[in-house]
Amino acid sequence: MTDVYTPLDQLPADVQEAYQYNTTKAKQLLTEAGFPNGFSQEMVVANNYPIMTDMVALVKSYWDAIGVKTTIVAGDSNSVMPTLWVCSYKNVAANYAWGNTSPWSVNTAAYRGKIKYTSKWNYSNVNDDFLDNWTDKLLANTDPVSRTQGLKDQGVYDLQQLYALQLPCPENFTFFQPYLMNYHGEIGLWGERVWIDQKLKQQITGK
Repeated sequence: MTDVYTPLDQLPADVQEAYQYNTTKAKQLLTEAGFPNGFSQEMVVANNYPIMTDMVALVKSYWDAIGVKTTIVAGDSNSVMPTLWVCSYKNVAANYAWGNTSPWSVNTAAYRGKIKYTSKWNYSNVNDDFLDNWTDKLLANTDPVSRTQGLKDQGVYDLQQLYALQLPCPENFTFFQPYLMNYHGEIGLWGERVWIDQKLKQQITGK
């Protein structure tokens, strides 16, 4: 939804600063947090997304440069995803799931409070009552204009909290037959929610 997205150059100054490469400021923040010499951490990532492993390698190089020595622990989705669902990873986790989804999915799942809503997609273990109440109001809002603006504003709020480091997402293209109904290119395919229009299939394929 392009009407919900806010380009980086239009975001508040504090969000723009978070995405600037500034080793001096980063080391200053580490010192203020009590880690003048940095620290060591592990970052888990599913290795079945090659582009994701490339991006986390870049992030590792940035962190290493300021003294946050990062070890990448790669594994297949079957081993990595459960640790994200229950937030049992040791330090940091990288995920490649939200690039092809709607703002509603992100705001009602990725940052929904674990305590109140038990969303397994809340990988950062966020518990933000203000955000939860805001989302409840948006879900109850039947006016598309104000609801869309609310989603846009909420997206900015999410970025300001730095609950997650938003990495660039590539464009994904999914090819499917037009007679596959109720499917719109989602990464996951739920068989009970889609069906084949047999008449349309016969018109297109002759079978």
